[in-house]
Amino acid sequence: MPSDTDSLAKTFNQAHMRYSQYHNEKTGKRGHLWQGRFYPCPLHEVHLYTAIRYVERNPVRAGLVNQGEDYPWSSALSHVKGIRDCTNTGYPAENESFVMRLEGLVLGGKEGCLVPAGGG
Repeated sequence: MPSDTDSLAKTFNQAHMRYSQYHNEKTGKRGHLWQGRFYPCPLHEVHLYTAIRYVERNPVRAGLVNQGEDYPWSSALSHVKGIRDCTNTGYPAENESFVMRLEGLVLGGKEGCLVPAGGG
């Protein structure tokens, strides 16, 4: 357990700063590389599925793959087809109640949000 409540934010701040310096030196650019600040906070379950959908659709929006589950570094395959990657840490795929809730959801509703299977 971190000793400070902002330990994670401090870690990401240092990592972002060092990578930005490296990137700017390599590309000859100046200024900020990252937009916005890292804000560590737990997600309420109401927002969790929207956040998962957002993250898993990023490779599709970026044009890297046609379907989120085709991106090799995504958890989408596990969530969509229940296929577990042996390199995965096991969370949340090993959390049976979480997986069962995800399996009971489908993309649909307003803006393709996750909604209960069979409607909603």
